[in-house]
Amino acid sequence: MSDFAILANQAVTVPIYPTLLGWQIEYILNDAGASVVICSNTEQLQKLGEVRGHCPAVHTIIVCDAPATMPNGVITFAQAIDSGRRNDNDGERARFDELRRGAKPKDLATLVYTSGTTGNPKGAMLTHGNIGSNVDAALSQLPIHNGVTTLSILPLSHIFERMIDYAMFARGATIAYAESVTKVGDNLQEIRPNIFAAVPRLFEKMRARIMDNVATQSAAKQKIFRWR
Repeated sequence: MSDFAILANQAVTVPIYPTLLGWQIEYILNDAGASVVICSNTEQLQKLGEVRGHCPAVHTIIVCDAPATMPNGVITFAQAIDSGRRNDNDGERARFDELRRGAKPKDLATLVYTSGTTGNPKGAMLTHGNIGSNVDAALSQLPIHNGVTTLSILPLSHIFERMIDYAMFARGATIAYAESVTKVGDNLQEIRPNIFAAVPRLFEKMRARIMDNVATQSAAKQKIFRWR
């Protein structure tokens, strides 16, 4: 929801992996010049609290799952939604529509930061045109349409997962978000998706687990498994 709202307002989304430490988040926020931060829970909010004093551009923090005691200068996601509803009038809707339609293909849409394993993270600048081109290419090759369901397992800070999500939404398809990496097998059986997009490493791990299981079976079952 936040990603769509940001892009519709001609602002720039900077996704951050939730596994990053406070000092790593601090670097990205300052390098990107981020002014608003949206985080998921108390753990992420605590990281932001530790580094906020070193991020002068940040003026608003929004937390989705709010703690019992809210720090100063922090609002809940529900409060942000309520604020928007209070300002929902013809003038604001017209302004929103103007912004939404005003984005050009060459306009910056998102900054996606590298892992920074060999130095400070680098922000890859992706435009609306970059993402739109990838979505068009995916839709030209994949049978995505209304009624199709996909299982989402990659982090939403991963540009590949975001691109697949945009493609699914563009065609009115359904996205089911996996509970966790360890629950992918269970979720696949439960959802029975038509499409499952992931990086090669995940498929390699799934194959290795299947082959390990096959190796424990009888010779007859192993022969049946390998029969073509």
